Amino acid sequence: DALPICGVTSQEEEYADDADVGEHTHRGSAPKPEGPPKYITYDTDADGITTLKLNRAPVNSFSLEFFEEFTQWMMWMGDAEEIKAVVLSSNINAVFSAGLDIGELYQPKEDRFPMFWSAFQHYFITLHTFPKPLICAINGNSPAGGCITALGCDYRIMAKHPKDKPDRLYRIGLNETKLGLVAPSWAMASLGYVVGKRRAEKMLQLGETPTGEEALSIGLIDELVSEEEVIPRAVATAKKFLSVNNQARWLSRDMMRGEIMSFLGDREAQEQDIQLDRKS
Repeated sequence: DALPICGVTSQEEEYADDADVGEHTHRGSAPKPEGPPKYITYDTDADGITTLKLNRAPVNSFSLEFFEEFTQWMMWMGDAEEIKAVVLSSNINAVFSAGLDIGELYQPKEDRFPMFWSAFQHYFITLHTFPKPLICAINGNSPAGGCITALGCDYRIMAKHPKDKPDRLYRIGLNETKLGLVAPSWAMASLGYVVGKRRAEKMLQLGETPTGEEALSIGLIDELVSEEEVIPRAVATAKKFLSVNNQARWLSRDMMRGEIMSFLGDREAQEQDIQLDRKS
């Protein structure tokens, strides 16, 4: 039997059933989650641009519950008419996200890990196929899952360093090998798509986390700004993305990302990935 997909709406379950998870057909509106969110904050301006901030102290690590909540809110934002674009940032000082919660990976409970990894897969799918402009405002260190999150966005703007600490440069990258871990194949594909396969291969082997300037030079980020500029620049960029026909923009992006999404293209591929990562 198919494993349950955790923390997603019926609309996203239908996405997962399709061979093409980026199919551009809405099958009904995702409802707004009940009650205030626990792990994110959000605010929508007069232009319909929502600034969504990760807010799971102390370092925005990703648990099963975080993935479930985030995906539910993003599914709603993707359908809500009043929201035109999303800027994704952090509410935690000096950290965009530290990545997966180590408690989910170290001696995981037999019945919890498949749910956690399935929720991680659908988090990745939700980001990479989000139907509206999604701009990443990276205002802190962004290793591992934090980098995976940024890779799923349409445009990445990074702060160079904390406002009052110019010597503490922020870094971004997939550093799993330094922890004795292996990044998911679909995350590797996303990195390779952004920086090129040969460069990604070397970065993955060595667990490299380049500084903002280094990341800009290889195309891992699109802009490098001061910390106080990162969100205003992201909002301005969202407006630029809104200046074109959204259906054409969305379809163009998803056609380009087809190879990435093929790694999780249907339930069988997702379940095989869960079993592989459970053994690793």
